[in-house]
Amino acid sequence: MIANKKILLLILLICVFTTTMVAQSNRSLPFLEVNSDTRTSGMGNTNMGESESMYLYTNPTSIFHKEDKFYSSYSIGIYPEIENNRQLFHTVSAGFKIADKHALMIGLRSLSGYEVISMDEEGGLESLYPIDKAIDLAYTLQITPNFSTYFGGSYIHSDLGKVATTLGLNAGAYYYNQYQTHSNYGYYTLGISINDLGGKVKYGNDVNETALPTSIGFGGSLLFPIQTNHSIQVALTNRYYMLPSDASEFSTGLGLEYELFNTVSLRTGYFWSKEMNYLTMGLGCNIKSLRLDAAYQKGNLNNLYQLGAHIQF
Repeated sequence: MIANKKILLLILLICVFTTTMVAQSNRSLPFLEVNSDTRTSGMGNTNMGESESMYLYTNPTSIFHKEDKFYSSYSIGIYPEIENNRQLFHTVSAGFKIADKHALMIGLRSLSGYEVISMDEEGGLESLYPIDKAIDLAYTLQITPNFSTYFGGSYIHSDLGKVATTLGLNAGAYYYNQYQTHSNYGYYTLGISINDLGGKVKYGNDVNETALPTSIGFGGSLLFPIQTNHSIQVALTNRYYMLPSDASEFSTGLGLEYELFNTVSLRTGYFWSKEMNYLTMGLGCNIKSLRLDAAYQKGNLNNLYQLGAHIQF
């Protein structure tokens, strides 16, 4: 009887913890699907174009198109308060170039913030604090000035009263090129990636295991130089979630960014999927080597405020 109560409690806890964050069905560890980059969050979650921050979780090959050798990014996502609980999504990443054609990156993602009152084995009440975490690594190689690739992995740890750990693999390739309009230069980027390909997720011996939310993404971006100090960037990201097979889904994000004097950026976008659609907005400011960003996504079940900082030198 006690074992049955524990199984029922665990299933309930998993449902509460995941569905309050995003309106997804039958996919485990939904925090893996949250965009860690504040800039592209404000652009319809179009994180597969040319990146300006949080390279590890957007386009790792973008580091080769910058003169700087090192970067570090941090973001925080703030979800609406529910019953005096508020989920916070933290991400930090850093990377550096080696001999111009190689780069290494490391990052940490964490989702927490809920207190759940549960029943222990003796029938008493106890507090649980669910938390999902992932440590991510990537190696990036510039094969030619226009073509680069990356591959890496994730160690994933989820504690929902019972603990599940697993490994995931990530890889991708991007093509980048410049073009000239009058006296100004623009660029375009095209890419493909596979994310979270790996082991099963299982919370204890009494719960069925599920696959990671494995997906294939393809997209890119195009920057139009209007004048010397003005530009518009259009970005598109498509993603197909192929695992678990009973929760397959296709999503599309379309984003727009207007940059003024290479200092201030205005952003907007829209995200479509079977489960949810939402509008996004964002702001950005560049101060020498420091970039500050803010974003907001508006949806029925998935409102999110996001703040981010990025530094490179």
